[in-house]
Amino acid sequence: MLRFTKQMGGINSTRRRSDLFDRRVRESYPSYFIENVVLTHTDEELTSASWSVLMSGNPTDEFKARKKDPAFQYISTLTWFYDTFYNKFFEVCPDVKPMFANVSIVHQGKLLATVIGSALNSMRKPAVLRKKLLELAKGHNGKGVKAAHYGGMGSALIWSLELVLGKTILDEATKTAWIRMYSFMLTIMVPEAVSFEMGFVLHDIEAPKESNGVTLHTLQSEMSYLRGLTFSKSFGYSSSKVDRYRDSK
Repeated sequence: MLRFTKQMGGINSTRRRSDLFDRRVRESYPSYFIENVVLTHTDEELTSASWSVLMSGNPTDEFKARKKDPAFQYISTLTWFYDTFYNKFFEVCPDVKPMFANVSIVHQGKLLATVIGSALNSMRKPAVLRKKLLELAKGHNGKGVKAAHYGGMGSALIWSLELVLGKTILDEATKTAWIRMYSFMLTIMVPEAVSFEMGFVLHDIEAPKESNGVTLHTLQSEMSYLRGLTFSKSFGYSSSKVDRYRDSK
C-alpha cells in the first residue's frame, strides 16, 4: 500500500496524486520490462551462472575471437565488458555522460560489478535485496539520475552481456532470465526515483481492508517473488552451464 506524506484535499486529491504517480512509474519502465514478474530458481541459476563466467576473468570465446583483430586493444574480458557497457549506456542515455566526466570507467565498472553481484547474491532474500536497491536509488536521487535511466542501464547491461559472453553462454533462456531479474529490480528503483522527481516521500504501510490508493509495485513483486521461489536445498553458483563452459576450455 502506498501513502504520501503530504496528503491534502481529501481522498479525491490523494487518488489523483496516486494515479499520476502510478502513470509516471509505468511510463518510466523500458520496453523490455516484464510486469508482475515472478522470479524462479531457474532465473537465479541462469543469471548467477553466466555472471560467474564473466567475473571469473577467463577469456570467453568471443574475447578470443576479437583478440585476433590487431585493432582490438582490450587486455581482458572484464575491461572489455566495462567499456562496452558504459559506451552503450551513454548511447542509450546520452544525458548521463557528463556525470561520468573525469571518472575512471574501469573503477565505475568495478562498482557496477559489485552492485550486480550483490543483487544476485540477495535474490533469495527479497527484503535484503529491496533494502539494498532502495538505498542505491536514494543515493542517486538529487544527482541527476532519473527513473528512466535505470531502464537504459538495463538495456546496456543485457546488450553488453550478450556481446561479451556470446550466445553460447547468454542463450535465449539466460537472456530472458536477466530481463526478468532486472525487471524485478526496476520495480524497486523506479518508484523511488519517480517519487523523488515528483517531490513525494513514500511510506510502505500495512494495506487496509479497503484500499484508497495505488498499490506499490515493489510490494506486489516482492510477494510474487516469495511465492515463486521454491528451493529443496541450497545450490552453488557453479551450475551445469558454468561447468560445461569450463570443461570445454
